[in-house]
Amino acid sequence: MPQDQTGIIDYLWFAVSLAILGVWLRKSSWGRKAFVQAPLRPHNIQAVDILIVALFYITTFLLSSLAAKIPVENGWDLDDISRLVLALGQLLTAAIMLAIIHRRFEQGFKGLGLSIANAAKAIKPTLIYCVAAFGLTFLTLAITLIICRLCGYNQLYKHPFLDLLSGGQRSLFSLILLITLATLVAPLVEELLFRGLLQNFIIGTLTHTFQTSQPEGDTNVENKTPIYLSPLCRWAGIIITSAIFAIVHPVQHLPALFVFSICLGYSYEKHGNLLIPIGMHFLFNVLPITVTLLSR
Repeated sequence: MPQDQTGIIDYLWFAVSLAILGVWLRKSSWGRKAFVQAPLRPHNIQAVDILIVALFYITTFLLSSLAAKIPVENGWDLDDISRLVLALGQLLTAAIMLAIIHRRFEQGFKGLGLSIANAAKAIKPTLIYCVAAFGLTFLTLAITLIICRLCGYNQLYKHPFLDLLSGGQRSLFSLILLITLATLVAPLVEELLFRGLLQNFIIGTLTHTFQTSQPEGDTNVENKTPIYLSPLCRWAGIIITSAIFAIVHPVQHLPALFVFSICLGYSYEKHGNLLIPIGMHFLFNVLPITVTLLSR
C-alpha cells in the first residue's frame, strides 16, 4: 500500500482481512480456543539469556554507528562498512541465540520447529497468514495516517531503509547489502529474538507465576515450562512481546507493527514453527522494498 494514498485494491484487501478476522473470532470464541491442540515447547529459558542476547543486539548497533565514523583510505563507503558491521554483528547474535535455544529447549532446535521437514509445512500457512496479517497491518497504517493528518502531520515517514533505497544511485554491493539486511538478516534475527526467546520466556514466566493448577493427567517438567499453557498466558506473552517489538521501530509505524507482531506471535504460538513468522516477516519486508525499487 502506498504511504500517502489508498486505492480500491487496498479497500478490498482490508475487507477480506476483516472478514477473515471475523470468522476467526467466531470459531475461536474470541481467542479463548485459539490454541486448542497447539504444540507445547518445554524449555528452561532464563532471564540471563535474554539479557545476554539484548546486550549483543544493542552492541551490534553501537559498533555499526561507530564504524560509520572511522575514516578509511581504501575507497570503501563508510555507510557500507557500517551496514556490513551491522550484518555480521546480527548474524553473530543469531548464532548466540541458536546456541541458547539448542541448550534451553528440551527438543533443541525442534523446540522452535526449526527442521527441514517443517520448512515445507510452513509454506502454506505462511501465505495464508500473510493475506490476513498484511491486510490488517496496512489497514492500521492507513488509519494511523488519517490520524496523523488530523493532528497536522501530513506525511507518514518511511522506514530509513526505504529512504536509502529510493534516494540516489548506489553501487551494486551497497544495494545487495541493504536488501540482504532488510529481507534476510532482520527477519531471522528479530524472529529468533522476539518470538523464539522473548515470547517463550514471557509465557513461561507468566505460567509459572499465575498458573496454580493443571488439567488432570498433565505433569510438570522440572525447571521447565509446565506442560499446560493457558490461553490467557499465551495471549499475554504475545501482546507484551508485540509491544516491545513495536517500540523498537519508528514511532509512526508503532500501531501497525504492533498489529503485525501479534499476527507473527499468534502464528508461532499456534503452530510451534518459527519458520512461519520468519517467512511472514521476510515477505512483509520484501513487499515495500520491491515497490520502492520499481518506483525508482
